[in-house]
This record gives sequence, structure tokens and C-alpha cells, in this order.
Amino acid sequence: MSKSCSPCHRYDDTPRTDEAFGRLAALPVGPERAALREELITAWLPLSRRLAGRYRNRGESAEDLKPGLHALPARERRVLYLRYFHGMAQKNIGRELGMSQMQVCRLLRQCCEQLRDEVMRPIADEAA
Repeated sequence: MSKSCSPCHRYDDTPRTDEAFGRLAALPVGPERAALREELITAWLPLSRRLAGRYRNRGESAEDLKPGLHALPARERRVLYLRYFHGMAQKNIGRELGMSQMQVCRLLRQCCEQLRDEVMRPIADEAA
């Protein structure tokens, strides 16, 4: 397994393991498969540790979401509340709020993107 990365990999330390994963999928259960599995894990550990450290505690609690939630209009907060705290289906949310299921779907996607951007902003600022 090579440490160099192809242009499609986002991080410089992404190991090139495509071939090894292909071999792993084809191998029967046994010592050769177990050894290759361990080799793959070892190859990916540095990147996974770095990413885990970088993204730890980002959006993992309601406290992380508060600034973004307060920035949303009341209707969007209501849609999020009904969907994620009451477990309502999009169709039922739409019926309650006088909108189509597709409008609810789009609104949820936009809200989640906005919240994600808000939570991830400190990471982007650190990288700059």
C-alpha cells in the first residue's frame, strides 16, 4: 500500500488502499484475510485519528447547535422540532404547517446545511 495519494483524495495522508480493499473483499475468512485487514487498519489509523481529533465535539450536543438554531426563522425551527424531536413524518409536518411534503423536505435539507455550516465554521476558521 502506497502512501502517495491520487488527485481524488482530499487529504495528503490518505493511503491508497483501493486494491487492498478489493483483495480483502475477495479473500475467504482466514489468516490471510485477517492479516490484510490489520494492514488496512494500520494504514488508515493516522488519518482517522487526525480527523477524529479535528472534528471531535462538533455538533455532538444541543449546545453546539444553539447559535445556529437561534439564527433560524421560527418556521424552520418548528419544522426541525417536529421532525427530530417529535419524529413526525414530512408529510404530516406539511399537513400541519400548510405546505407540501417536498417543501418540508427542502426546508429540512436547507436547515441542516445551515446548522452544519454554523457548527463547522470554527474548523474552517482554524484551517485558514
